[in-house]
Amino acid sequence: SAAAAAESTITSLRSVIEALRSENESLQEQVNESRNIISVEQQVYAVPLTSTSSIGFDDVTTTTHYTHIPNGYRGLNWENVRVVHRSVHQGSGYEYGTVSGDYVAFINGGRPCSISSTTPFSVAGFQATAAWSMGLNVLVESFDNSGNLIGSYQTTLGDPRNGPTFIDLRREGNFECLYKLKITTSGVTNAGLGGNSGNGNFLAIGDMLVY
Repeated sequence: SAAAAAESTITSLRSVIEALRSENESLQEQVNESRNIISVEQQVYAVPLTSTSSIGFDDVTTTTHYTHIPNGYRGLNWENVRVVHRSVHQGSGYEYGTVSGDYVAFINGGRPCSISSTTPFSVAGFQATAAWSMGLNVLVESFDNSGNLIGSYQTTLGDPRNGPTFIDLRREGNFECLYKLKITTSGVTNAGLGGNSGNGNFLAIGDMLVY
């Protein structure tokens, strides 16, 4: 009968509406999940250099002389890394590269430095300034607990007078859950800053983000 046909049509429509409602809810959940992922990524890339994860090296020493960073500082082992007060070499990359406080870390003598731990850690990045030169090549490498190379990033720094360059390792990958970070410098042009310009491979490091 017509009534039965109408009832059947209504039932079918209700089923279609219910299916569409269920599909809409599923799509809304996917949209919300995507928004959450984007929000988290934005928070990660917006970590300020003044956050608690930033190592500014101001708590290593109170002297104005060169000081080796001791093993165990911030739970890490430091090889061939020292700190210096910004006033020791005024007008150099040590002063221009000090972005917070009064101290900056640096690679001693331009030789490679390493930061390591017996437990995995991650490095988001750091502020880098050539101490005495222009065109300083900086190679950053990460290694696993077996000593295998897992990540590599290379860049060239400009004039120290322009201030530090943030080396953002979060965008390069393979700098998370590492056991050793190695930084090597090479190839320079004298920037005319005097001082130790003959040893041009010196690199100032400030506000390192480690977690």
